[in-house]
Amino acid sequence: MELSKIVLNESSAAFPLRNSNCKLLIKERQLSQVVVFYHKLKYANNTSYWIEKYKLLGKQEVLPYAFVENGKKMEQLEAEIEKLNQSIAEKDQQIESLKKENEQTPTLSQFKELVEIVFSPNTDLDFNSLKKEIKELKLKFYLPYFQKEKDAFTKLITDAKEKAGTHLEKFLGLLLQIQKQIIERQQESDSFAQGQLSAYQIILQEKLEYDELQKLLNEQKKLLALEEQLRFLQSNTEDLSN
Repeated sequence: MELSKIVLNESSAAFPLRNSNCKLLIKERQLSQVVVFYHKLKYANNTSYWIEKYKLLGKQEVLPYAFVENGKKMEQLEAEIEKLNQSIAEKDQQIESLKKENEQTPTLSQFKELVEIVFSPNTDLDFNSLKKEIKELKLKFYLPYFQKEKDAFTKLITDAKEKAGTHLEKFLGLLLQIQKQIIERQQESDSFAQGQLSAYQIILQEKLEYDELQKLLNEQKKLLALEEQLRFLQSNTEDLSN
């Protein structure tokens, strides 16, 4: 809320209002927008009385003020805030990426387990056997990460369905279905399929923000890639067992 008037009231004749004991922090444009209304003590013919005074903020001496950010204009402040928000968002993305990399990086105990498999006296150092052990170990540590990402995506879908409501829920399902089809059939350049995808997004924006829909589609694309990687690991492990 922006101020349009500041009212100062000094009712004691013992303390005539000369200068307020506070300082107002303002933006430069408020100098011509805010009016200060106050009572000033006057003396005449051995008597005193109060008179009403009205002055623009920039033309009065009763209330001291200081410019915010050394007198920067509103446009400059908004630009700096926007730049700061972008920087924070980029840092958040970097932190999230580092967390995911850390989750996928083998720990010391995992390396020890691998060393034990390779150098154990009971381990046959047959190449195929060793390759099978490594594949199984990789699959073992991949499954919890995959499940975590799948659970997070499922929650996104649940939240989106609740926000979309029953009358738009079916369009949410169609949106995810058409993107899955585009990815699996490699139809990124198919104008008809892309048109369907855009149409469902427009319909859903009645209840869901554009950024929410993009996040949902990005997470689905990521999960489909993880599913493909999981199938690859599982098939390779099975092939080595045969």
